[in-house]
Amino acid sequence: MAVTPEVLALRRRLQVNWLAYPGPSGAPWIDAVLADDFVLPDALAPHFDERVLRLPRAFQPSDTT
Repeated sequence: MAVTPEVLALRRRLQVNWLAYPGPSGAPWIDAVLADDFVLPDALAPHFDERVLRLPRAFQPSDTT
């Protein structure tokens, strides 16, 4: 069963992806992605169609050990 966020195709002024998949959605109805430097380093930002909105601190708790 495929899962598609069809409800998001009903446009709002601004639709933002956060705390799910910290990668490019490829969906034209997603305007921006919230991220920090850990989950989305500056070098990866050019691969996003969405505008990258940087959080000043943690995107989510992450354990790097």
